[in-house]
Amino acid sequence: MARLAVDNGYRTANNGTAWAYYSFVADYFDFNEYHTTSNFDTAMSYLRQKDENGNSKYYIIASCGSGLFTSGGHYIVLVADIDGTITVYDPYLYSGKFDTVSRRSANVTVSGNSVYVSEESFKTYANYKNFWIFSNDSGAGNTNTNTSNTNTVNYTRYVATQRLNLNVRSSPNGSVISSLKRGTQVTVTEINGDWSKISSPVQGWVSSSYLSSTAVTNSTSSTNYSTTVGAYYRLKSATTLYSNSNLTGTRYNYLAQTQIRVISHASATVDYIYCVKTGRYAYCSTSAFNTNKVTITGVKNTTGTYKRLANRTYLYSNSNLTGTRYTYLALTQVRIIRNVSSTVDYVYVVKTRQICLCEK
Repeated sequence: MARLAVDNGYRTANNGTAWAYYSFVADYFDFNEYHTTSNFDTAMSYLRQKDENGNSKYYIIASCGSGLFTSGGHYIVLVADIDGTITVYDPYLYSGKFDTVSRRSANVTVSGNSVYVSEESFKTYANYKNFWIFSNDSGAGNTNTNTSNTNTVNYTRYVATQRLNLNVRSSPNGSVISSLKRGTQVTVTEINGDWSKISSPVQGWVSSSYLSSTAVTNSTSSTNYSTTVGAYYRLKSATTLYSNSNLTGTRYNYLAQTQIRVISHASATVDYIYCVKTGRYAYCSTSAFNTNKVTITGVKNTTGTYKRLANRTYLYSNSNLTGTRYTYLALTQVRIIRNVSSTVDYVYVVKTRQICLCEK
């Protein structure tokens, strides 16, 4: 979803996701229903609704300012409201988040990946700004008569990869049979989960995340960057990092020789980086980097790469390998999201789309 926002221009200059993104999402995935409101009671009237099997009929994305869920700006997902208690999926959930002097009064309960908060506490402490309401089209008891994962469509999209060509596969997650350059126009005829079937210029399946609804130029940028995306560097001296791409906003001070990884180029002179030791993402002037790349130390898995589990393995909800435990078989494919420590990774399980913690 983050890549879909970036590739279609819904990331704003101050590093926020534009509110207009959510109407785009509703159209892009063709939800049966979509609503938006800034009124808490209206939002809850949707969230309380259940189908005949007791499943939530709607999910809600909520934008929150500084308060219960964030010190800046943040999006969370409201997945249920049972007897006045809201179930929240918070994508920035960490141990002790709600055990601070400013948040204890909300009486939040955390279990595994879920956060439970009363309607009254949410209304008082969440500092909500807006709600985007989506029908639960794929849930059990869905009244949509199309029970297949595949939807027949017919529309034009454009390949929107950043650097590499887009692989065309024989089936979703199947073998590679061809590839397409950035900017290539394709005709989509079917949707199956995160995959799109195309009929031209070749036939096959491609990842929907790399398709744009607007034309994409195939020309390469002439900007000369002094750093390489994905490479590791060290800070030359004590350096200030920033929360905004124009080097404003919240400031973070880091010492000389701090190891960082370049995530993307914000401009010819500013990079979006990841601090290996603290796990922080921020913006930094490229003039602060030593020009020589470094080999990362103390980390066995590179962020962004795909791995397979060596054995039948337990994954966990907490970074200290406690909390809810999930069992996965040997050879399960995962993607490394973040190196939590020298022994633990934050991973995305490709098959189940679950995000959790795993011993390296």
